[in-house]
Amino acid sequence: AAEMRDRIAAALEKAITEDGRYELARQLPLLGGAAISTLHSFCLGIIRRYFYLLDIDPSFRVAAETEAALMRNDAAALVLEQAFAGGEEDIFALLADYDGNVEAKLQKDLLQLYSFAWSNPRPKVWLEQAVAMYEQVPAGADETLLTQWLEPVRSALHLILAEAAECLQAAIACALKPGGPDAYLPVLEKEAESLQQLAQLLSRPWEELRAAWLGFAFGNLPRVRDAAEEVKAEAQDLRNRAKGLVNKAGENFFRRSLQDFTGEIRLLAPKVRALARLVLRFATTYRELKKRAGVLDFTDLEHYALQILSQETNAAGELLPSAAAAELRRQYEHVLVDEYQDINPVQDAILQLVSRQGEEAPNLFMVGDVKQSIYRFRLGEPGIFLAKYHAYAGEEGGLRILLRHNFRCRRSVVDAVNFLFSRLMTKEAAEIDYDENAVLVCGARYPECTGPTAAAEPVEIILLEKETGQGMASAPEENESETAFLDYTAFERECLVVAQKIRELTAPEKLYIYDKDLEEYRPLQYADIVILLRTTAGRADRMADILAAHRIPAYAELDTGYFTALEVKIMLALLAVIDNPQQDIPLAAVLRSPFVGLTVEELARIRQAGGRESNFWQAVKAAAAAGLPGVGDKIAAFLERLDRWRTLARRERLSDFIATVYRESRFADFVAGLPAGESRKANLRALFSRARQFDRFSRQGLSRFLAFLEQLRLAGEDLGSARVLGEKENVIRIMSIHKAKGLEFPVVFLCDTGKQFNFQDQRASLLMHRSLGLAPLVVDTQG
Repeated sequence: AAEMRDRIAAALEKAITEDGRYELARQLPLLGGAAISTLHSFCLGIIRRYFYLLDIDPSFRVAAETEAALMRNDAAALVLEQAFAGGEEDIFALLADYDGNVEAKLQKDLLQLYSFAWSNPRPKVWLEQAVAMYEQVPAGADETLLTQWLEPVRSALHLILAEAAECLQAAIACALKPGGPDAYLPVLEKEAESLQQLAQLLSRPWEELRAAWLGFAFGNLPRVRDAAEEVKAEAQDLRNRAKGLVNKAGENFFRRSLQDFTGEIRLLAPKVRALARLVLRFATTYRELKKRAGVLDFTDLEHYALQILSQETNAAGELLPSAAAAELRRQYEHVLVDEYQDINPVQDAILQLVSRQGEEAPNLFMVGDVKQSIYRFRLGEPGIFLAKYHAYAGEEGGLRILLRHNFRCRRSVVDAVNFLFSRLMTKEAAEIDYDENAVLVCGARYPECTGPTAAAEPVEIILLEKETGQGMASAPEENESETAFLDYTAFERECLVVAQKIRELTAPEKLYIYDKDLEEYRPLQYADIVILLRTTAGRADRMADILAAHRIPAYAELDTGYFTALEVKIMLALLAVIDNPQQDIPLAAVLRSPFVGLTVEELARIRQAGGRESNFWQAVKAAAAAGLPGVGDKIAAFLERLDRWRTLARRERLSDFIATVYRESRFADFVAGLPAGESRKANLRALFSRARQFDRFSRQGLSRFLAFLEQLRLAGEDLGSARVLGEKENVIRIMSIHKAKGLEFPVVFLCDTGKQFNFQDQRASLLMHRSLGLAPLVVDTQG
C-alpha cells in the first residue's frame, strides 16, 4: 500500500513537471489522506467507524498473529478438555480416526477446520451444509440421492480416460514409425476403441459403468522381433501407462459397490457432525477469550466488517448491503483492487458490498492474474477470479481488459515461458488454458548494448541425470574427475554445475547487464544473480556451502534453523531453569554452558554428591552446600545469581528481564567471539525482539512464553535464523520462488525442478473443499 502511494505521487509529480498538468498540483497534498490500504486495514477502518453496530469494546487492538495463535491453542485445548470431561460418545468416536498423539492431531484438525470455515462469508451455514451432505444420505440410497457425490468422481474418470486414450494414440504413432512394432497396431487400435466406448458410458447409471469398467481388459501384445528396440520399448511404456491408469481407477472406484460407499458415508455422518459441533464451540470459546483480552484477530476484521456492511440475504442467498454499506458506496467513486486472484470469499463479499455492484453504474475495478495465484494455502480462492474472468468475456456482467504485456523480462524469457506453458497449462490441469488471451507479450524495451559482449542471453536448460549423474552436463571443474562428480547427490551435482556457470558468467568482460538506476550497461555482479528453489529447507544451506567452496559469495535467508542454533538452545535452557529449576536436562545444559562452564566430569561428580534418591536439582544444591572441591564455589555463585534472576522474572517485563540477563552474563559478547558470531548475536537479538512482542500479549509470564515457543517448535513452525546481511552486499541470493515474487534480477537460476510435487495435504486426516465440504478418513472399527 505504501509503495502504491509512492508510485501515484511520482506519477503526479511527473505529470505536473514534464507534461504541464498544473491542475494536478492540488492532488499531491490530498494523497496522504487517500484510501489506499491493505484489505485488512480497510476493514479495520470500517470497524473503527461503525463500532457502535457491534458488541465489542471500541478500545480494542489487533492481536499479533503469534498472540492469536497462542489464544487459539488455549481455546482448542479448553474445548477438547470439556468435551472429554463430558463423556460425549461421538467426540470419543473421533479419536478412533487417529493414531499416536490423538489429542494433538484432533486439535490440529479442529484449528484447520475453523480457519477454513471462517474464510467463508457465512461459516455456520457452510458447516451445516457440510454436515447435511452426509446426513441426507439414507441407508440403501439410490443413485439419484448421490449426485453431488458421484459427479466429481465422473469428472475425475473422464480425465483418466482422456489421458489413457492419449497414451494409446501415442503408442499407435510409435508403432507406425519406420522400424516400429506395426504388429501392435490391431491390439492398440482395438483398445483405443474400447476406451472410447467406456468414455461414452460415463453419463450412464453408476452400476452399468461399474460393470463395464470392471469388465474392461487389456489384451496381450504379440511378439515382435524385427522392430527397433528403442521404438518398441517406447510403445510398450506408453501402453503400460494407459493400462496402469485404467486399472488403478478400477481399483479405487469400482471394487466396492455403491452400497458400500453409501455405508461409509453413513459411518462418517456422526463424526462430521461432531467435528462441526466442536468447531462451533471453539469459535464461541475463542471469541470469549479475545473479548476478555480486548483484541481482534485478522479473521475478526473481515467478519466484523462484513457484519457491518450486510443485512439479510435475498432469495438467491446473496448478502444485501446495509445502511453503512450504502453510505460507503456513496463515498467511493471507484473501488480498485489489486492481486484479486488471491482473494477469499469473505473479502470478495466485502468488496461487492462497498462497491455499486448490481446497480446501473458498477464501480469495482479488479486487477489480477490467476497464473500468479500462490496463496491457496492461505485460503485464497482463485475460482472467484476465474468466474469473473469467464463471465466478463461476454456481453453481460462486466468488461474484461487483457493486460498481457510483460515489462520486466527480455524477449528470450517471454518466448521461453510462452513455449513451455502453452504445452503444459490447460483448464483441466491448471484451471485455465494458456491460449491467445493468456500468452505474454514482450513489452520491455532495453537500449542496445554497445559493450564488448551481448547482454541478451537465451534461456538455457541444463539436464542432469538424477540417478546416475551421467547427463548432458559434464563435471563442473576440469580438474575434478568424473568419478568424484558422481559421488555427490543429485542436488549437490546440480549445485556444482550452477557454480561452474556462475564462474563463467562473472568472468571479466563476459556479460553486461542493463542497470536501471545508472541507465547504462555494466559488468555482471554477484548481487545481480538469484538462485530460486521450490523450498529452501535442507537445500539452501547446502547450495551456499558448495558455492562458498568455489569462492562464490552467497547468502540464503533460511526459514529454519533458529531453534537448533546453539546459542538459542542455551538461552532457552536458561529460561526454562529460571521458570522451573527441577528440570534435569535444561539444568545440566546451563551448568555445562558458558553461564557456569562445568565439565562433563564435574557434572558427574555433582550427580554422585546428590545420592540415589535425589533429582539433579537437589544434587546441585547439595554440592553447593557441601562445598564440593573444584565446583562448589562455581555452583554457589550460579545459584545466587539464579535466585535473583527468578525474582526479577516475576517482577519485570519479559523483554526487560532478558536484557538484564544478557547484560549481567555477557553471553551475547561471548557468542559474538565464536565462528559466525554476528549471526549468533543476531539470533539473541531476535529472541529479545520476540520477547518484546510477547510483552504486548494479553497474558504474560515466562512459563507461557516458553510454552508458546515449544508449541511453535513441535508444530515445525521454525522462526528462521536472524538476518545479518544487508540488501546492498555483493552476494548471490538463494531464496524460494515464493519469497522472490515481485523481485527482479538480471540473471536467474531456477534449480531443483526435478523434485516431485508435494501431495502431503491430500493425505491429511481431514480434507476440506469449498463446494464439496468435508472428507475425514474412513475408519471402520467394526469391520
